Amino acid sequence: MLKASLLGLILFINISCASYQSKVLEARNSLADGNSDRAATLLKDMASQEGKDQVLYMLDYGLALHQLSDFEKSNQTLIEVDRLADFKDYISISSQAGSLFVNESLIPYKSERFENILINTYLALNFTMQNNFESALVECRRIDEKMRKMKLENEDLRKSFYARYLSAMIWEAEKNWDSAYIDYQNAYNIDGARSYLGKDLIRSAWRARRYDALKKWQKLYPKLSLEQIKKESIENGELVFIYQQGWIPRKYPRPENFRFPYLVPVSSGFTQAVVQVKDKRYPSTELLYDVGAEAIRTLDNDYAYLVAKKILGVIAKEVAADQIRQKNEALGNIASLVMHMADQADLRQWSTLPNTFQISKLSLPPGEHEVVIFARGPAGESKIFEGPVKIKKGQKTFLTKRTFH
Repeated sequence: MLKASLLGLILFINISCASYQSKVLEARNSLADGNSDRAATLLKDMASQEGKDQVLYMLDYGLALHQLSDFEKSNQTLIEVDRLADFKDYISISSQAGSLFVNESLIPYKSERFENILINTYLALNFTMQNNFESALVECRRIDEKMRKMKLENEDLRKSFYARYLSAMIWEAEKNWDSAYIDYQNAYNIDGARSYLGKDLIRSAWRARRYDALKKWQKLYPKLSLEQIKKESIENGELVFIYQQGWIPRKYPRPENFRFPYLVPVSSGFTQAVVQVKDKRYPSTELLYDVGAEAIRTLDNDYAYLVAKKILGVIAKEVAADQIRQKNEALGNIASLVMHMADQADLRQWSTLPNTFQISKLSLPPGEHEVVIFARGPAGESKIFEGPVKIKKGQKTFLTKRTFH
């Protein structure tokens, strides 16, 4: 009886390990085929069912709704999953202890640190696309709160350039020049190598009447003309295009040890995008946030913790198996084998995320412009958007598109 139970346990665990990846595969394929409506339909039912993977299905569902440009429903889902993720963060001691005997995939999914930040990043982006800048700024502040909490808990998480830069653009859209300058400067302090920051820093320092800072940035970026920047700021509007590119690296068991996961990059035929207005092509999109690199860095930093927990798990399994051996040596050996075979890598992740966020900012005269956007890379070039875009004087117009291939 015990032997049959142990064999049943390993079968159940193997099925459980594959459940998330296999269930979400069809939805991912639908997204890649441009059928976001079907992807959302497939994910909706799974997202509504309580269970250990509910957080993941809700994250995927919220992103599918975002892809459909249903920003309001996407926000409703992501706000709920943000609350749920915080709740499931408090996993019971018994659940954690139980995972020592089997594997992590049998306990409720606790989102990765960078995933937790990306919930609010997408909320901010959704609100921005709705021109609800006040709510977008609330999400940017929520990112700050989460990161401060992680720092207090000694979590290794780098400051988010994307959050600071998005916040700066939103402040600027709200015409809060001083706050915009502060966040552009904060973004520069995180990563001053971004070439597009120069114009932002000069413009926002001038708008905020921070003339000492303006002199500093003019000296640092001597090729940028203040008069040209002023002229564009006063007479034109700005198109802000945010390109979401590819798939985040996918989790697989490590070849050298199936107990641990590692991330494998997903190849992309399109690596950048370019915006064309009438017959003029503007420079290619530039990096805003390398999600894939952050995911790999996070998992690598967690490796020592995973190893330590697995060692505790091995000890716990052997203690349990030894107790069975004292009554029945054969069953004790089977129990040891079953528990070790069941101890597989937890491959769950927010797998529908893009690999990178990229940006292109165009100063355009007021009016309606025919805009065409091309994705390009090793696969060549493909049109991903074509249509009229209305630009208003002194205002920002936001646009976002994604490629999966």
